[in-house]
Amino acid sequence: IATLQPRAFEVLRGHRFWGRGRLLTVLGLTLIVVSAFRIDGQASFPAPLAAIPVAGAILVIIGGYSRSASTGLILGWRPVQFFGDVSYSTYLWHWPLIIWFISARGHEPSLVSGLVIAAASIVLAWLTKVLVEDPARRARMFRGRNWPGFAFAAGGAAVLIAVCSVTGAAIARPSTGGGVVVPDLPAECVGAAAMLSGDACEDPFILDPEVDLTAASLDLATETWCLTWFTEEWKSCEVGDDEATNGTLAIVGDSYAASYTAAFDEYFAAQGWKLITYTRFGCPGMGFPNPEVGAADMNELEYTNCRVWSERVRDELLSREDITDVVFLNREVSADLPEADQRLRLEPTDMVATWQLLLDAGKKVVSVKTSPDLEVGNVPTCLATKVGETAPCSAARSDVVFPTSQDEALQMIGDAVTAIDMTDAFCDAERCYAVIGGVVVYADERHISGTYSRSLMPYLGPQILAAFS
Repeated sequence: IATLQPRAFEVLRGHRFWGRGRLLTVLGLTLIVVSAFRIDGQASFPAPLAAIPVAGAILVIIGGYSRSASTGLILGWRPVQFFGDVSYSTYLWHWPLIIWFISARGHEPSLVSGLVIAAASIVLAWLTKVLVEDPARRARMFRGRNWPGFAFAAGGAAVLIAVCSVTGAAIARPSTGGGVVVPDLPAECVGAAAMLSGDACEDPFILDPEVDLTAASLDLATETWCLTWFTEEWKSCEVGDDEATNGTLAIVGDSYAASYTAAFDEYFAAQGWKLITYTRFGCPGMGFPNPEVGAADMNELEYTNCRVWSERVRDELLSREDITDVVFLNREVSADLPEADQRLRLEPTDMVATWQLLLDAGKKVVSVKTSPDLEVGNVPTCLATKVGETAPCSAARSDVVFPTSQDEALQMIGDAVTAIDMTDAFCDAERCYAVIGGVVVYADERHISGTYSRSLMPYLGPQILAAFS
């Protein structure tokens, strides 16, 4: 901007009121600081709120600074100038690192991991400046001439716009539902029906070349999950039949339960049931507060918050007379998994105590055993190199299906809680599968895809309703 209109900048900077007093700079810094504290992940961004920090940055550039002015103490400070030099590269680097972290770990960064990501972004930004930006800026073709730089920037912007447009179109493009094979699959052989309909389906575990793995990787519909993240205290939604014609039920659990929300919504709306969601990332919703557990680090804090959240869920379920039936659905954690996965493992007595409180209040309780973890990493990624194969990325049933605390709790409480085991929708007697009936079963490392969950509801839904009759 300064290069295009140097005279305009000089006039503003020399103005007795705006320039010499550096009021433009002060106003710009104020807008930037306010933006940092007022714009968060819940805000509609980039537009129109992005105009505030952008306007602040422009005002700082126009206003400039001098070491004799108060702003000079801030803008002339070496660390501030360093971060200004690497700011844009930091912006470019931090998003891929955050997305990689969430994809690898399955949750948003904690305070500690967030600081590590920030530090890594700054280091990579500095390397980018030293190895890429500075050599390019000092190249002979850019010396003394403005047009090569503008042409280079315009070309980069055009490439960025083209990539974003193509990517956006691909995401928005109607898909076949997470990877359903389009041609000539009978309904009784699509998705979970291939396992549960009783019909003999020809090669139900083949990865047909027409399966859209890109669509499969996007087939989570997380915007429908209504999931409470680690950093949130509470979130709950009401879906299904608004009129609750036949009653109101609740689904309680972790992100596994949340991944069923859209399918539950559609199925129970058609059946005349309202559905209340109580789901939290990594939290089954049945723990009891433990005063012996501290909060020395983020893991322990998450652990403690999970149990406090579980207590609030119980209070909500007990206080709402309209909720007559409760479905519990969560990831199964066995006693022989790594210690990191044991942090939120429940004792059978925790589950029994939670169920018994609800039973004593006259509510009916269902416990659903859902999909096993195949332990092959991101499933669509694993499948990408195995097109045309039969049973790609599958796992031996004996390796991924195991006795759990939930099984023990169900034995302890007996028939008072209805147990529904859906393992046979994912596994036969020998193996558990990543592709069933032309549908990719998992959209990431372990969460069931939206398409497969919908194909499962004609079998899971009636069992839940039968338990409530």
